[in-house]
Amino acid sequence: PPTAPPGSAPIPPTTPTTAPGATPPPGTAPAGTPTIRLSRPLGQPGEVITVEGSGFRPNTGVQLRWLMNPLDPQGRVIVLTTVTTDASGSFAAVPAVIFLNDPSGPRVMDANGGADQAASASFLVVPATMQRSDNVALNPSRTQLLYRR
Repeated sequence: PPTAPPGSAPIPPTTPTTAPGATPPPGTAPAGTPTIRLSRPLGQPGEVITVEGSGFRPNTGVQLRWLMNPLDPQGRVIVLTTVTTDASGSFAAVPAVIFLNDPSGPRVMDANGGADQAASASFLVVPATMQRSDNVALNPSRTQLLYRR
């Protein structure tokens, strides 16, 4: 850092800045706490959900992957894709497949953008015979019950 001549006020340190509208260099300070959001918290094999994220470092690669057994750190991992965050540290919704042969049970969507840049979200694979709660046929105000006397 620059030093002041003897007898004058100290020179404050400078902080590198990015010009307004310019893209920050990769690896700069994160935009906030990394978070991801799944379009749904559960789904059946064969369905496609979406994953979107924010709070990562700007213009940085973030790897998205399924952790098939959340309780086993050495368990099966399926890498889906690597996305690049925008200038604000976010990435738009990307598709994530629940494969047809996937077993029912919990799993975790993991997003990793490097040191101190990880986020995760829980997901539940349900058997194909179950229906999501957002199914209008299961809405009590729309369902009619018929019975014989």
